[in-house]
Amino acid sequence: MGSTARTESSASTSASQHSVSGVSRRGALLSLVGTYAVLARPSAAGAAEDVKLPKEYRQLVKRLSEGLSESIETEASGASEAEVRRAADPAKEVVREFVRKWRDNPRISSDITHAEIKEALAELGEFYLAYGQRTKLTPPVRESILRHLKAARAALPEEEGGDSKVLGLF
Repeated sequence: MGSTARTESSASTSASQHSVSGVSRRGALLSLVGTYAVLARPSAAGAAEDVKLPKEYRQLVKRLSEGLSESIETEASGASEAEVRRAADPAKEVVREFVRKWRDNPRISSDITHAEIKEALAELGEFYLAYGQRTKLTPPVRESILRHLKAARAALPEEEGGDSKVLGLF
């Protein structure tokens, strides 16, 4: 009886230690990502001096964030696998283009849009690598990816002569 109680106590202690270490790892990771995002964002004073993002890149980020968001939201709505795949097809090509042309491009690598897109794609890739391509995204992963995509869209500079939001934050 004493042995059983000790085993249950050990299991409980082990589980709580695992839980605590998981939270602290997550906190550390979020702090690291947050710090990277802050450091990668150009300061307001230096923004005017920064090299302007290429128009092709800005358009690609917009298409990628909108297309990937649409396919993720289609999956979240409970659509069939065929519908999700149809919605994801345009996004797949845009992701390939981003990886091929812009992933390691030094002209844009310090921009916050680049960091947000890379983080969204990394999270998506890690999830599918761990759970398989046909597994539906969990709500926390889905929301995190959508936040990165939204942040990338919001950080895009205003189009010249375009009719756009004043703040473009949300």
